Amino acid sequence: MLLGLLEPYERGLAGLVSSIGGWLIDRRKRNVLIANAAFDRILNIVATRTHTDVTDVRFLMPQELEYYVAEPQEYRDRLDSRKKSFLVYQGEFPLIEPLVADVVARTGYTELKYNILEMSDPFIAEGTGAYDALDYLDRQLNLFSGPSPSRSGILQGVATYFEESEAVIVGSVAIIRDPKTERLRSGDILVASSTTPDFMDAIRRCRAMVVDYGGLASHAAIASRELRKPCIVGTRHASHVLRDGDKVRLNLHQGTVEIVEETQIRDANQSRT
Repeated sequence: MLLGLLEPYERGLAGLVSSIGGWLIDRRKRNVLIANAAFDRILNIVATRTHTDVTDVRFLMPQELEYYVAEPQEYRDRLDSRKKSFLVYQGEFPLIEPLVADVVARTGYTELKYNILEMSDPFIAEGTGAYDALDYLDRQLNLFSGPSPSRSGILQGVATYFEESEAVIVGSVAIIRDPKTERLRSGDILVASSTTPDFMDAIRRCRAMVVDYGGLASHAAIASRELRKPCIVGTRHASHVLRDGDKVRLNLHQGTVEIVEETQIRDANQSRT
C-alpha cells in the first residue's frame, strides 16, 4: 500500500533497492528497508503540503496522517507537547487507568471480562500526561523497580475487590511461584508475582490474594471480582519481601499489607499440602 502512494520513479527506485538488498540481507530486513524508505517519502510529502517541518510530522501516528493533512492546525499544540514527552501504549489489554475506567463506566466491575478489554487502537499521551501514564504503567508492570522495602515496612498496593465485612484480613501467607507444583492450604493468603489461568485452583481455595504486578484489568483483579476474593494488586515486592508462613494483615480500604508475625520457615518455595 505504501509503495502505491509513491511516484513511478520512486517506486522504481524502491524496486532497485529491493533487488540490490537481496544480495546483501534477508527478505525480512529488505522489506523493512523498503517500507521505511517509502514511509519516509510519504512523511516528506505530508510536511511539504502542510508547510510543516518533517521532524514535527514524525511525531504523528500513521492513522493520524490523513486527518493531519486535512486539518494541520488542529495538531500544532499537540505536536509541541509531543516534542517534550510522548508515550504510545498498545497491548492486549488497556492497563492505562482512563481506558479501564471507560469500560467500567459502561459495564461495571462485576461484569468486567477479558473479551471487552481488548485494545483495538493505541493509547497516546502527550506532555505531562505522558509522565502520568508512564507512572501508572510502572505501578502495574514494575518497569522501573527500586530497591525492595524492608520486612518491617508496609507494602502498598490497590484493592480490586473486597466486602465491607472483610475490609481487614489477617492470615498466613502462601507464596506460589508455580501453581502446577505448589499448593496452599484452604484459607491461606495467596501471594504471587502475578496470576494466570493456571492459578485458578489456588485462587478458589485462598482467602485473599496479594500480587506484585497488575492493575484493575489484570487477571488477578478480574478473578477476584468473579470469585469474590479480596485482592490487592500492584504491591511490586510482596512475593519477594514476604515469606511462606508469615502472618500478615491486609487493610483493603488502604490497599496495604503488613507483617504481624514472622515465620520461622526460611524456604519461601516450600510446597504446601
